[in-house]
Amino acid sequence: GGNGLFVNAAGTLTILGASNSINTTTGRLVEVVNTALGVGGVTFASMGASGTVTGIAVNLSGLSGATFAGGDVTLGNGTAGSNSDGLRLTTSSNNMTFGTVNMANGTIGDDGVDISSTSGNITIGSLTVAATLFDGTANHNGIIIAGESGNVTVSAGNLGIGITGNQIALDSNATAGTGNITINANVNKGGVNAIGQ
Repeated sequence: GGNGLFVNAAGTLTILGASNSINTTTGRLVEVVNTALGVGGVTFASMGASGTVTGIAVNLSGLSGATFAGGDVTLGNGTAGSNSDGLRLTTSSNNMTFGTVNMANGTIGDDGVDISSTSGNITIGSLTVAATLFDGTANHNGIIIAGESGNVTVSAGNLGIGITGNQIALDSNATAGTGNITINANVNKGGVNAIGQ
């Protein structure tokens, strides 16, 4: 299936409205890269894929300006490919919020959520990741957070026994962050560590 929203170096992007949604079959949902968000930011009520997404489902990198509000995110059958995080949120200074992020079905080909080098606050209402892939060279994590100076909050959810890496992977020594990290999701030990580096 076709991809959803793709924006690269767009100058300023604003998407207003309380009921915006993106739905694909196997297409990637959102990629916004090196773009400033204008007054009012970018708002979605929901985004979802019914099948297996090839590549990163939601990729937000190099953003600045107003808030990206992603709403509820549902991946119907995981992701596939060598570079296939569920959510990748990197090198951005703006705030980002999500509602319920559901990766309960299928396997995520890389990390469920990858947050790195962000300075804005990131909030996820609920995060469920059932399983991640061991691709022959590496185990992959439920959520990995590195180099953040903003706060990261996950208020609820479930990190499943099918995760092959760490359920929660925090800053490595090379990319230590300074933001506060709060994760209230249930952690079901099945991978390398429940919490590790």
